Amino acid sequence: MAEPDFSKEIEGLTEDIATGIAALVAALQRRTMMLLTRTAIDGIRPWELPGLSGEVGTTLQPPSLDRYITRGWDMGVQHAGGDIQRATASVQRAMAIQVARELAERWAGDVAGQVMTRTRLSVMAGDIRGLLGELRGYFGGQALQRLRSIAVTESLRAYSMGFYEVAQSLKTVTHKVWVYDHMPQYPRTGHMAAAGQKVPIKRPFMVAVMVGEAPEPLMYPRDPAASPRQVLGCGCSMRLMRSVGSV
Repeated sequence: MAEPDFSKEIEGLTEDIATGIAALVAALQRRTMMLLTRTAIDGIRPWELPGLSGEVGTTLQPPSLDRYITRGWDMGVQHAGGDIQRATASVQRAMAIQVARELAERWAGDVAGQVMTRTRLSVMAGDIRGLLGELRGYFGGQALQRLRSIAVTESLRAYSMGFYEVAQSLKTVTHKVWVYDHMPQYPRTGHMAAAGQKVPIKRPFMVAVMVGEAPEPLMYPRDPAASPRQVLGCGCSMRLMRSVGSV
């Protein structure tokens, strides 16, 4: 039986996430810039304006990544041949959503802190115009890249979790095989070397981050138990082996 190729669907998910996150961060940037420009025009020191820090924090409320996480999960369930309706009640699915929310909240807190710190320093120096330029670069660079990385990694993690949850429940599935794929900014020679590694469905893969390093046990790509270096930006997947062939 020919092996289905889901790479285009997974790639489509990551592209949609990148586009959506870019639009979200751009909107947050515009709102924050308007807020800070208003305080400058009014001649108010931002840190002396009651509630400004909170207002910035509210403006930067963590985005809901739920739709990306659930899309990844449902896609993984579907690719493994499972029932999406039953999978929506999974405890693991709810955990994946909660983890993404916590990471987004941490991101929002860090961004709000960066905005207030940079604002204080720039206003004290009398350089509000320089501040606005600096923040444009910050939002378009570090802040955007970090949130995009969170969204992509957690959505693909949910994909693997949903895929594996179904796979291990199927009586016909006997083994799983590591399939290497990478995102250009996160190449891992250890993941490349793991390509084709075949193990029983309930046993872990043994995968190193880089060739020559000690391998770690991973039940599937982006296993929550793995070290961050194994997970961030990993684009790998796995295929299943059934008693009657490969799917």
